[in-house]
Amino acid sequence: MRRATDTERRRAIRHGMEFIYSVARRPCHFDEYGSDLLSCFYYISRNSEDAGLRRQAREMGEERARRWRRMNARLPADADADTVNALVQGSMSATGLGFPDAAFDSRLRKAIGRFTATDFLGFDPTMEPPPTDVPELCECGLYNKRERKRCVQCRRRLAVANRYRT
Repeated sequence: MRRATDTERRRAIRHGMEFIYSVARRPCHFDEYGSDLLSCFYYISRNSEDAGLRRQAREMGEERARRWRRMNARLPADADADTVNALVQGSMSATGLGFPDAAFDSRLRKAIGRFTATDFLGFDPTMEPPPTDVPELCECGLYNKRERKRCVQCRRRLAVANRYRT
């Protein structure tokens, strides 16, 4: 197998970025994974050695950050720790891409205070090292409590995360 040239590699990376952007532009995907996608654009725009790729990620990220801010102007009253965590990630990325919202960030800081480390991590790091009994996210989308072998919602067998993942 021959090694790819720098030109081929750059073309493949740009093609990959265009694919990620096409996923991010689909409302069903952006509604579900907007914070993650925004973070992708933000980190590439900040860290790539390729100036053209940084610029491309920045432009895509700015467009998506505007959309993300419109979609997330309010903090849901019933937001759980996972939702708050995703909103923190998305807000940090939107701010980094030039779309800060100090009022929203203030509401996020208050919401974070309602939760414990256990709510965010699944264990208390002041009491124990990362455990080996935390189930992975179920295929049905539910996070189950520690030591569960089967999902409480769909009854599927759960995979257990290793302590490094936890």
